[in-house]
Amino acid sequence: MADNKPQMEPAEGGGANPIPGEAVGQEQGTELEGRQRVTPITPGASPAAGGRQVSEDRPAGQETTLASATPAREPAKRPTPGARSPAGPPPGLAVPPSEDALRLEAILKDLLGEGSVKVDYNFGELALTVSPESVVEVCRLAKAEPRLDFNYLRCISAVDYVTSFELVYHLYSIDKRHKMTLKTQISHEHPEIESVFPVWLGADWHERELAEMFGINVKGHPNLEPLLLEEGLDEHPLLKTHPLVPIGEDRPGVLTEFGPSDWMGYRSSGDKSTDQE
Repeated sequence: MADNKPQMEPAEGGGANPIPGEAVGQEQGTELEGRQRVTPITPGASPAAGGRQVSEDRPAGQETTLASATPAREPAKRPTPGARSPAGPPPGLAVPPSEDALRLEAILKDLLGEGSVKVDYNFGELALTVSPESVVEVCRLAKAEPRLDFNYLRCISAVDYVTSFELVYHLYSIDKRHKMTLKTQISHEHPEIESVFPVWLGADWHERELAEMFGINVKGHPNLEPLLLEEGLDEHPLLKTHPLVPIGEDRPGVLTEFGPSDWMGYRSSGDKSTDQE
């Protein structure tokens, strides 16, 4: 009975076609004699190149598997619940003072006296703390002194510490390209400070916001009209004592509803004279 199985065609140049993983014939293995081209992957290693790792030509006996070529990685350590981070300042607060900050500190101590000012650094920037009574004087000096030349007031910030306020004046010199902050503290019982509007006209809106948002009395300011809230509204939203309830719920006369004919689209809950159209 004839064998119907297909016969394997001999490879060109003689010999049967090589089976993957077996040794190649002498004609094809002349250049690779004594070398290993394919290395089986060890159990547990990730498959590569169709289940085998194709490595560089290496002499026999120097095979490299994925498991041996990849350095072992230590497992990630999970933080223990409730554990505290190591002691030390948060990132950024440990920034050393800049050269400008050190130079400005030397100039200010020369002008104001060694023991009359408190110097600190925030992210490398000089922070000078003075008494409330000295703010205007120091601001005038910071602008007029040629070595300082702080001719631009970037902004004025206020921080409510419940028992006191901290006012922060951010100064910049456009010509000398250096900056600093000036700080002072005022009490919550008597929140008032002298205006620096005569020093920098740009203090106008910043000081109006201090009065409107924090209820701070800026003495000497020419016009403390509100910028964002309705005139006569006795509310200071950025105070920490500001109630976390809808305004007007238990306060008659406070803005709660919209009215198309009222200023900024608002009307008072105590004034129903203007009906919506």
